[in-house]
Amino acid sequence: MSPTMSPMSPGVERRGSTPGSPDVMVIDREEAASGSSRASPAAVDSPSAAEYDPTQDMQEDQARAAQQTGKADISIGTSHNDSQEQQRQLAPMKKAKKEIDMFADDDDDEEIEDNGDIQEDVQKPTVLDVRLLDNWDDPDGYYKVHHNELVGPGNRYNIVQTLGKGMFANVVRATDMATTGNQGNVAIKIVRRNDLMKQAGFKEVGFLKRLNEADPDNKRHLVQFLGNFEHKYHFCMVFEDMKMNLRDLMKTVSGGGFALKAVKSYAHQMFTGLKLLKDCQILHADLKPDNILVSHDDKTVKLCDLGTAIDIRDNNEPTQYLVSRFYRSPEIILGMEKTYGVDMWAIGCTLFEIWTGKILFTGNSNNQMLKSMMENMGFFTEKYLKKGDPNMVAQHFFFPPLQFASREVDEFGQQRLRPLDPWKKPPKDIRTRVFNAAKNIVKDRPTDVELNEFVDLLQACLNPNMDKRITPEQALEHKFCKKSRPTTHAAPRSGKLTTGSGGAFKPKMVKPMSARPTIIKPGPAKYGFSLKK
Repeated sequence: MSPTMSPMSPGVERRGSTPGSPDVMVIDREEAASGSSRASPAAVDSPSAAEYDPTQDMQEDQARAAQQTGKADISIGTSHNDSQEQQRQLAPMKKAKKEIDMFADDDDDEEIEDNGDIQEDVQKPTVLDVRLLDNWDDPDGYYKVHHNELVGPGNRYNIVQTLGKGMFANVVRATDMATTGNQGNVAIKIVRRNDLMKQAGFKEVGFLKRLNEADPDNKRHLVQFLGNFEHKYHFCMVFEDMKMNLRDLMKTVSGGGFALKAVKSYAHQMFTGLKLLKDCQILHADLKPDNILVSHDDKTVKLCDLGTAIDIRDNNEPTQYLVSRFYRSPEIILGMEKTYGVDMWAIGCTLFEIWTGKILFTGNSNNQMLKSMMENMGFFTEKYLKKGDPNMVAQHFFFPPLQFASREVDEFGQQRLRPLDPWKKPPKDIRTRVFNAAKNIVKDRPTDVELNEFVDLLQACLNPNMDKRITPEQALEHKFCKKSRPTTHAAPRSGKLTTGSGGAFKPKMVKPMSARPTIIKPGPAKYGFSLKK
């Protein structure tokens, strides 16, 4: 492959194009005077979304897939953060947490400390001698990054920082020597030296070009692809530079969750990105906070990492380990048809996380993921289960009569099977967990109406029946995502839960819709919210 940039490389002015932004946005939520976190008794056992690293779970699922199929499954998913050290390298750390005002005039540069993450391997930008070929890769095929190395066509990019390493590639920040000013940085994804992963890189570029063509103004919330090249036998992709991903952003706020107004704006942007993917007939298949990036001013989020994306028109064979485990929809586990609803489910899980700071569904296997889903939403019905692949369903359910085969590990480390009958009422409740996250908020607490609208949206995103799951078009028109309607802020209320726009969730949603309702296209985005609770 010739070391030249793809003809898809747009000009610098397009790289800086961004959608409308909020007038005021603060990320952190203000807590009670005691400084207590927002964790509630009902949510104490839920893992922290900010501290979760999906890499180990993905490696376990990849091993399970390989054991079942006899070959590596590249569709398991990727993460740009496989260690806390790599996460710290993503952005300079502030000396102390403070209210993050995304629209302040100053950059607070005096509060940024050099944490030693950027290390100069060479004194100045240098082209490293190709005769050192044996030294370019580590034993796993990752490129050994050297800061201040010049890469790309015409030695255009100067590597200045390591951002992270995932299952398929490592990612670096580089200065574009052809530009000046704040727009001079880019992110470069350096794919491992592996034929299978290189082919996946080619496929990803094909999707990215399709998306670029559908979004020429860079306003539909997919991270912008700037081109590709080859460097020392490694396939490289160049993207616009973003600040960090949503999981790392959660680390910067107390309690891990954002203000509801911020969640609302980010949700609208995510659904806009999903609409673009759907328009281009692309299923992302690995959405999670790690694969949603935030801009340097925190105003804008964009979906990223299409390394495991699928053309929805391609072969629809059951793949029970598609999507990272905590964001995997039930139809994937049960061998049903893959639809755009797979991505909507993952976004629903993500929205819950960025509000509560907690993981919604957890489990150390597909079996325990199903159990977690039913604990929160109710038992699946026989009619629903019969839509799945019989062999996959039989791994988890018995009927008649309907029972769930919970595969658990006892205190001696031995796996045992525990049949569970359907319960009358789910032991956990999404609505309660959403409201609990607001209990300690003193200033500008969301109203019960706002919280119920959010619950209604989550339940629509997380409908087990993929045929009735909300679509991106419908989500953009949902009351929670509307920008123009006035918002009021009430004083803290009692813990009594009121009924939202959608009422209680009904798990027996198995009858397919005969027709979609007419959707009015949303107008231009006008984000006006604060991330502070």
